[in-house]
Amino acid sequence: MDSGDRNFRNDLKIAALAAAAAVAGTVVGGLISYQTNRDLQERDFRRAAHVRLEQAHAAAAVERSRFVVAGRALGDMTTVKLYLVEEDEGQISIADRALVLGYLKPPELEEYALARRCLFQLAASLRGRRTGEEIGDIALMRLKAFIPCVAGGEKALRRLANLNTGTWPAQVA
Repeated sequence: MDSGDRNFRNDLKIAALAAAAAVAGTVVGGLISYQTNRDLQERDFRRAAHVRLEQAHAAAAVERSRFVVAGRALGDMTTVKLYLVEEDEGQISIADRALVLGYLKPPELEEYALARRCLFQLAASLRGRRTGEEIGDIALMRLKAFIPCVAGGEKALRRLANLNTGTWPAQVA
């Protein structure tokens, strides 16, 4: 074999090694890029989940306060036997309610649904009443019946409303 063939074969071996190294580099670079994008995506998902949890926490706290206020008003009315009619501060939005419902456990869901129904019935029973108007005995019994139901709504939302959502790590923000 002459030296020209030997040089040609060496050149082919070098070219094959260079091609293999280029393919290996491309594959390794692709894997690194894939893993980096996947990590960033997972971090974005975790951040979005944390934001949803904070929103649910805030909405539950607002909704829970409605039940607390209603419970106190019922307690006051049944104690002094006079109507104390106040305007409801308003409900949370449907989207916020859906978010809250997504974080409640099944027993909490049942209590919350029952308590919301009680609030609607309580509001209906107070329509047409004026603050300071005397409460009759039958109406007083009906109002007292709302107290445990409204307390159940506060209890159902307590865990989520008092949840410590923590803070998102500063390096991710």
